[in-house]
Amino acid sequence: MIHIFMMTVLLNGEIESQDMYFRNVHICQQYAHALQWSSSKTRRYQGEGVVVAYCTPKLINPETTTLPIYDH
Repeated sequence: MIHIFMMTVLLNGEIESQDMYFRNVHICQQYAHALQWSSSKTRRYQGEGVVVAYCTPKLINPETTTLPIYDH
């Protein structure tokens, strides 16, 4: 069993995505930060909603999972 980190993306408080998995929490947090930062810069011009992204640990068996797990 290993720990991976799942990024959850919310748009206006509703779950938009929970299908991105990362081996490293720091990489996951970089992507989450980028989504939130770019959203805050563009939403006032395009009328988009509030984006929140965060990472949570998940325990998986690497021998039986078929999840795409990103390294970078």
